[in-house]
Amino acid sequence: NGGKGTIRFFNGELIITTGNVGTAAAPIHRQSIDTVTVTIGGKPPKHVTASQSIQAAIDAATPGDMIMVDPAFTPAATAPAGTSCATATAPSTTCVETTVNHTEMLIMWKPVRLQGVGGATSIINANGHPAGKLDTWRQQVVCLFGLGINGAPINTNPGATDVNQIPNQFNANGVLNPATGAPASCPGAGWNYFNAFDESSTGAGGKNAQVDRFPLEATVGWSTELNGNLAELLQEPSLMGALEGGGITVLSKGVVFPSDPYDATLLAGFPAGTLLLQNVPGVSTDHCTDNPNPYPSNFMCNPSSIDGLGITNSSQGGGGIHIHGWGHNLQIANNRIYNNAGTLSGGINLGQGEYPPAYVQGSATNAAPGSCEDSPVPGAVLPYCQNVNVNIHNNYIASNSSTGDELFSATPAGSGGISICTGSDYYKFNWNWVCGNLTGGDGGGVGHLGFSFNGDIEHNTIIFNQSTNPTIPANGGGLVVMGAPDQDLVCSAIAALDQDCAPTAAVGGAASVGPSDGVGPGLVVNANLIMGNAAESGTGAGIAFNAVNGSDMVAFPTDPGQWNTVTVTNNIIVDNVGGWDGAGISLADSPSVNIINNTVAYNNSTASSGILFNTLGAPLASQGGSSLRVWWPSITARSWRRISPRLSLWFARRAISRRRQRTGLARAFLIQSWRTISSGATARSTSVWARSARRTSRILSPSLTPSHTVPWRASRGPMPSRRQAGARPSLVEPGLV
Repeated sequence: NGGKGTIRFFNGELIITTGNVGTAAAPIHRQSIDTVTVTIGGKPPKHVTASQSIQAAIDAATPGDMIMVDPAFTPAATAPAGTSCATATAPSTTCVETTVNHTEMLIMWKPVRLQGVGGATSIINANGHPAGKLDTWRQQVVCLFGLGINGAPINTNPGATDVNQIPNQFNANGVLNPATGAPASCPGAGWNYFNAFDESSTGAGGKNAQVDRFPLEATVGWSTELNGNLAELLQEPSLMGALEGGGITVLSKGVVFPSDPYDATLLAGFPAGTLLLQNVPGVSTDHCTDNPNPYPSNFMCNPSSIDGLGITNSSQGGGGIHIHGWGHNLQIANNRIYNNAGTLSGGINLGQGEYPPAYVQGSATNAAPGSCEDSPVPGAVLPYCQNVNVNIHNNYIASNSSTGDELFSATPAGSGGISICTGSDYYKFNWNWVCGNLTGGDGGGVGHLGFSFNGDIEHNTIIFNQSTNPTIPANGGGLVVMGAPDQDLVCSAIAALDQDCAPTAAVGGAASVGPSDGVGPGLVVNANLIMGNAAESGTGAGIAFNAVNGSDMVAFPTDPGQWNTVTVTNNIIVDNVGGWDGAGISLADSPSVNIINNTVAYNNSTASSGILFNTLGAPLASQGGSSLRVWWPSITARSWRRISPRLSLWFARRAISRRRQRTGLARAFLIQSWRTISSGATARSTSVWARSARRTSRILSPSLTPSHTVPWRASRGPMPSRRQAGARPSLVEPGLV
């Protein structure tokens, strides 16, 4: 490991294995989930004691440094009365280790290795109280982006040819920093490796701030003088609005600007000629070998990690950890991320839900900076390269919640545990424990949201997570894999009402929006335990696939080799409960999903979702209810007469085979299978059902006979859809999945 510096080190995961807790004949050995990363060699770490500030250590650090968050110390039970451990730095006979709480909201603005001694001991408490604490966070963020306190670019002495002719100091009005009581300054006291930005500068400082936004991300206007709640309403879903104040917010440098990035004529776009800070042959370089490195916040140049920490009590929108953008090669491991609430995700946000238009091979309209890869196939969508090779492993992610930011139309939130958003190319999410997380949108536990190349979700335990919403479907209780955004834009026909939402028939309006770009190629979902999750008002309580494919099939309708693919293998998907259908696995607009060698068992759909009863919000949902009425009318009486006997026989046999829920399950299957016989069924199909029912009822419940059932009639409303694989057994015929 060790990055690109001259000082090398080696590291690896510490695994603790117990002795035999079983029997000699059937030995059982348990292994740890989250411990620490052990590092051998390299520079000595910088230690942060219980009384010191982690943020101050980050600000002063050299890129690549290890910052060790030491435990606190307390007198041992055998220590003499009056023993003080205030100055202890190591355990002794009189002082023993105890939990340390750092009440901070950290900004990791350069690549460092933030190392705790264990998730149960080194705690970052991101509580936003007392009042004013978030102001200090905002002041540091705008400084790093090259903005003043008022949200405008810093421009101390505009030149005659400058686009922006308005002078602006960082803190012209002397606004105080609540943490110090002194006027806020940029940079702050003790900052090292900081590059000041000034639009009026003719050097590099007039073009490149310390850290970078995404293309089209609106940063100008991030006024820290506004009330926090008002700022969130006006600027959502920006870093300084809906996604602010995470337990740890990772900001980094990702591009090189050739000219003023805040040129108002660019409308938040990047100047032509902007290059990625990545090694793209013949195009750009990462500048890591430059001495000195002109871009010290480039995460490509030094190792970075967040390891062995407990992160809790974040409530301002950013969640436990928010990797904003360009956080390449970051490792997040062995952390306990719990009891956080976030706008997109409560636990971990990798990237953010909004993103620029796709980069298409051979397109003349690709905006700067372009992709880090090429394709030999014209028309192929290229990776965004916004957070490359992020490795998230061996974390405990529990009891976090997503509060909602309306990114996906009527589904108001991302995943409760972790959202992995567009541009997170080649990410790994392995060996994590994801438990008890909640969302009001899609993905109670884990969400792959949008277009990312070659993601890897393996060996995770995803249990007892929940997606629920009182009015609209919320899908994917355990895991959701979905393209973004939706296409259910609702805009007024009067353009003057909302300039950001074109009228339906206009260019850019809903009528001109194409399908999603899907989820990207090469996603692997392998060897996960997905158990006990709930999608109380939606589909796919275990796994929900939504819009895996889209523009790829439009561009290459006859070439499946160019389609986005998801490979789902060797997973155990059991005991999940869905309110709509597809309790184990659901698929919508996702034809290129390979589901191989999985155990899918004992999942249940309750058919109690509001969309089945035309609740108020149902027409606006990301999976509309109108499709419920498509399949049933399309079946002719003749074809239904052929299908219904096969369905009823299958239901009866399924009922017989499920011994665990003998009477109740058989009754449910028989009643539902009788309801599926239309009033126009032939006498033969009815008699086939009756024979099956009598045979089953004698075995499982003597009191259950066909006379106890009520046939389905048109007055009961439309028959439900069989669109979803793994749906209620009464709706899917063998061979149709």
